[in-house]
Amino acid sequence: MAAIDPLLLGHSLGQVSGNGITAHAKPFGAGFVASFSEPPSDPSLGTYRHQFSWFNHLVMAHRLAIPIAKDWLSLPIDHGFAISSMHLTVRSGSSRPSDVLAMRFLAERNARGTAAAVVARYWARGSGQCCRVETRFQLVPAALAGFIRRGRNFADFDQVSIDQPQAGLVRIRADRWTFVPGESDRLVDGNRVDHVPALILIDRSLDALEQLRGPTFLQSLSARFMHYADPRHPIEIELDAVGDLHLHQNGEEIARLNVVAGAGDRASSAV
Repeated sequence: MAAIDPLLLGHSLGQVSGNGITAHAKPFGAGFVASFSEPPSDPSLGTYRHQFSWFNHLVMAHRLAIPIAKDWLSLPIDHGFAISSMHLTVRSGSSRPSDVLAMRFLAERNARGTAAAVVARYWARGSGQCCRVETRFQLVPAALAGFIRRGRNFADFDQVSIDQPQAGLVRIRADRWTFVPGESDRLVDGNRVDHVPALILIDRSLDALEQLRGPTFLQSLSARFMHYADPRHPIEIELDAVGDLHLHQNGEEIARLNVVAGAGDRASSAV
């Protein structure tokens, strides 16, 4: 892997200028290690309901992985990255004031030797916490993405506003909710996309779980995404007997989440 450009790292976090945060990055195998002058925060964190340090790391792991993996694999700028799974663990860590972030990348190749998927492993330490995030992305060429959109009659997704007067999360019974996506639930950095992003599905699923369990300190989260979530249709969220959340749309399971709570005060994890 080529050396990581610190400007690419800073630009990905929206921290090239204006806020005084500096990042020092160096290559480390198929990845990088970076140190920050103060804790970095993803610029889009304010658009999510869960604005805590572990969710910030979840969002940053996603944001950093895509441009760096594209650069590493020399992929076209319009090449799509579809999340197939995310795994997060949170542990109490060093109280050192320095903030360190590292990422490693692994490409999964098909029989022709072409990269078909990327696994991005993210590790961060700082503010008394250690977070690990592993994200697997399925690579989607632009031509395939266009074919899928046409098959869903959604080729004009960037011209269509999702105006749902009843958008939001509604509890149907003790262990079941309906999530009706609104326009804001399909925006990425203010731009329309053709699906409800994986991080929004996690965010809203955590809302459902907190309605049932109340605020909890998160120890780990595992999520699998099997199909695109169409922002034009409601999503059913159901909690099963073993504690997994199942997300269905139009009778098809599109995602499954498992959240493990640990001892501690959730509020202490705030950014």
